[in-house]
Amino acid sequence: MEGHNPVSLFRLLLIQSFTVWLAMSSSNITDHTRRQRVTVLDLGHMGLQGTISRHLSNLSFLVVLDRQNNSFHGSLAHEFGHLHRLKGLWLQYNYLEGTIPTSLHQCRRLRVIYLADNNVTGGIPEELGMLPELRYLSIGENYNLLGTIPLSLGNITKWEYLAVERSGLTVSIPFAIFNLISLWYIFLPQNIISGTLPDDLCLNCPNPEEFVLAYNQISGPLHSMLHLCQELTQLVLYNNSLNGSIAEGIESLPKLEKFYIGNNKIAGTIPPSLGNISFQVCRNLNYLTGAIPQEIFNISSLQYICLDFNDLSGNLPETAGLRLPNLMLLQLQYNQLGGNIPAYLSNSSRLTRLNLEVNLFTGHMLTNFGNLQLLQEINVGDNQLTRDP
Repeated sequence: MEGHNPVSLFRLLLIQSFTVWLAMSSSNITDHTRRQRVTVLDLGHMGLQGTISRHLSNLSFLVVLDRQNNSFHGSLAHEFGHLHRLKGLWLQYNYLEGTIPTSLHQCRRLRVIYLADNNVTGGIPEELGMLPELRYLSIGENYNLLGTIPLSLGNITKWEYLAVERSGLTVSIPFAIFNLISLWYIFLPQNIISGTLPDDLCLNCPNPEEFVLAYNQISGPLHSMLHLCQELTQLVLYNNSLNGSIAEGIESLPKLEKFYIGNNKIAGTIPPSLGNISFQVCRNLNYLTGAIPQEIFNISSLQYICLDFNDLSGNLPETAGLRLPNLMLLQLQYNQLGGNIPAYLSNSSRLTRLNLEVNLFTGHMLTNFGNLQLLQEINVGDNQLTRDP
């Protein structure tokens, strides 16, 4: 089914589901429609275009409206607030314009709002905080969506999922958001969000699994309360203005896989206790000092080590038995690291990029790096290396 919406579609007030109706035989349509009403309208991924008619509001029994991944344009009508039984609204990946209707707060059963990747303008309506059943809100990739995250959204006690990436959100995140015990996904990268993270982060919101605030203007320290987020798998905070040191207790997060705090103002040393867990280590473009703990080089599942552009010093550990079999990326350039390049790195068979330039490495350049079949880039310039005799 392609092309424009058939106008007659909005006269089908007595069918249960558009997809079910298509599968019926002509012999049972009449009996069925006498006792059923439209509850599901699924037209996603069908190459449709045109506008979304306000007459959809006449489908008063509608529970699910799915028109994602089409070419619809125009704005959402105020009349959508008349769909009092609506629970799911999937309109992402279209060309919709205008503001988010404030009348949606009248859809008191609404649980899911997906409007990502459109041309929505204005801001996030405060009225959305009046939706007691809302669980999922995804409205990112709307580059002209401006303003703040309304304080009222902190009233939604069942809220689980917030995604507003690559938009124009400004000011700080209301601390009330971090009091929602059900919230497990916070995805707000590439906005203009400022302010600090709350001191009691993870105390009242202990269940986040993914916490992504990269490319914003967040400042202040990483608080020690982070160790209370025991479900955390991704902590991605690079390209902000965070300062202080690496928060104590990070090593006690048993599920942490990605810890990215690069391009901030984090200072101090790398705690050796980080070697007790297995995650991707990326803390480049900071002010870290001291040596890299030996424990980091004995994490067998580690894939990425990005500690470039810091003030790290000392030698890389050369202890026999250390191994990084899954290492894919090692970036240590622009530090003050010295000593020999460890021989065990030539056993990292999955290594694709090795950058050690602008350091103080000495000794012989290892010729057996040629055995690494996946290696695409190696840069060891501006050191004090010599060729093997």
